[in-house]
Amino acid sequence: MTTSLRRVLLAAVAATAIAVSATACTGTDTDVDTLTVGFVVDPSWAQIPVAADAGLFDDQDINVKVINFSSGVEALQAVAAGQVDITTAADVPTSAALVRNPALRVVGDGSRWEGSKIVARRDAGVSTITDLAGKKVGTPLGTSAAYYISNALATDNIDAELVQVAPSAIVTAISQSNVDAVSIFQPYQAQAIEA
Repeated sequence: MTTSLRRVLLAAVAATAIAVSATACTGTDTDVDTLTVGFVVDPSWAQIPVAADAGLFDDQDINVKVINFSSGVEALQAVAAGQVDITTAADVPTSAALVRNPALRVVGDGSRWEGSKIVARRDAGVSTITDLAGKKVGTPLGTSAAYYISNALATDNIDAELVQVAPSAIVTAISQSNVDAVSIFQPYQAQAIEA
């Protein structure tokens, strides 16, 4: 078993203990025998579904149910509402969720994503960041992708319009010319590039 898989299993065991304790303290009627994990569909956190699909949790007698989310914002809303016990999410939506709900806790840092990109339509006339001036940039607001584009624009003092686009609608928005460019995380980033 590789080191990263061992880490996932150890994190899952620790998270199970935390989730069971939290559930016992709140008195909810959730299934304490199953750890419900929110998974933001992103290769950065692929350890969760890979371990589940490979039966690694079963091998350790850990019952895990994985629920997919298209963004950390959605996953964090689910954990705050008690719909999942623990979730993956990027730093920006997690920080915002912690401010809104101090009862939430960060129990681990499983990924560092350094592949943020701004993807522009081929016909939008965008080849540098400054070309985004006056353009519409689609991004799921409140996410790490929105923070990335906001920071990039502010650094060069560029005025562009940020448009709320759900991750699942990114390809449609850019391919139908609803926006000139997008700032998005994987796997939607690769899909936008291909479109």
